[in-house]
Amino acid sequence: MQIVRIHEGSTERPPARIVGAKAANLAVMASLGLPVPPAFVLPVELCAAVVNGEADAGQKLAEGLREGIAFLHRVCDRQFGDRRRPLLVSVRSGAERSMPGMLDTVLDVGCNAAALHGLIRMTGNPHFAFDCRRRFLESYGTVVLRLDAAVLKKRLDQRISAESCDNERDLDSEALERLAESYQQAIEDENNLAVPEDPMQ
Repeated sequence: MQIVRIHEGSTERPPARIVGAKAANLAVMASLGLPVPPAFVLPVELCAAVVNGEADAGQKLAEGLREGIAFLHRVCDRQFGDRRRPLLVSVRSGAERSMPGMLDTVLDVGCNAAALHGLIRMTGNPHFAFDCRRRFLESYGTVVLRLDAAVLKKRLDQRISAESCDNERDLDSEALERLAESYQQAIEDENNLAVPEDPMQ
């Protein structure tokens, strides 16, 4: 099993049947010299093997993730879970044909407590950092753990009301910090497990 690397200037153009339409289109853009964010793709056949419960699929998945994250470390000069230069990754699913709105995404993977402080240090923008943490927890809870989105929506509505705001865009960085903590507590309460601090998990 080999991952596909996508980055500006790469010439590889894998077909959509192997990597999905979204990744195939990004690869074409990269090969044309257009600016695209660095990415790696796990092939569709590996995903099918994982879903089918094939014996060595889990090991191949772990190897592919390690290889892909190492690639991103090199090209981005950032590290997963780092306190100084954190790497955040969006995990996007794909299919051979585009299916807008039908496939799940987990945003800001790697935004653990250490990375949160790194983001604040790098950007000087606590609002941005806590919003990244909130978005990670929301997508992790609802996509990965299949938490009912209404559970987190209730927490959001409570925070908006407590802060006397009209909507989430009006929440300041401290309110977003409290909201992220509330999301984490809800996720842990509903699933009886801790949100992992190790980004590779």
